[in-house]
Amino acid sequence: MTEAASPINHFKKVVSDLYTTTHIDSLLNADILTSKPWAEFRDSWQDLHIDEYMNDSGKYRQRRFCKAKYNASDDSLWLKEHDYYFQPPAINPLNGGVKRWFQQLTGDTFYNVVFNKLLKSMGRELTVHSGQAIWDINVYQNRIIAEQGNEGKPSPEGIHKDGVKYTLLLLMNRDNVTGGENTIYDLKKNPLFSHTLTQEGECILFSDDPTFHYASEIVQIDRSIAGFRDVLVVEFY
Repeated sequence: MTEAASPINHFKKVVSDLYTTTHIDSLLNADILTSKPWAEFRDSWQDLHIDEYMNDSGKYRQRRFCKAKYNASDDSLWLKEHDYYFQPPAINPLNGGVKRWFQQLTGDTFYNVVFNKLLKSMGRELTVHSGQAIWDINVYQNRIIAEQGNEGKPSPEGIHKDGVKYTLLLLMNRDNVTGGENTIYDLKKNPLFSHTLTQEGECILFSDDPTFHYASEIVQIDRSIAGFRDVLVVEFY
């Protein structure tokens, strides 16, 4: 593995340069996509629930959510008690100000070998490059659906920030859609970087505090078949 592709340098870059693209194989220094745990993790997106908290009345997002904690001192990771998710309206003008109780990740999903390795790897490397040893973590399994000629909206609240420190976007799967371009902006909302995740296992890592971000709508290619975009979102703070 080259110097530029080393897992450590991906995290160093997101701390110093605000964002980077990579692949889960590079992050974990292993051939992940051919493994059985990866296939099981990817297939868990078939068991998500409609997000009932969309103030635009949209039914295009399915989700599971959990909170976790990581301690670099003993490399421990644990699932927190199931809790609501809350964002103030200043952070999320569409759905903020409401306690949102999403369905929790299943135990099989949280304790999946690939998923646990990913969270611990992120925790270790972010600790190395930021000095923070204990991390709170938000995890979302998101499926955005485009069907019946209607767009699916990964970022229905528009250009925004999430009020965390670091975010990972990992593409699990996508089918029969175009769009879903991710853009990172500076604090004046000038675009810094854009990239569309199209390949299974592709990732975007970015620093949330000094940036804004947005993902464009997805649109069906074949209007007779529903399209979707499955993404894992992990937030460290």
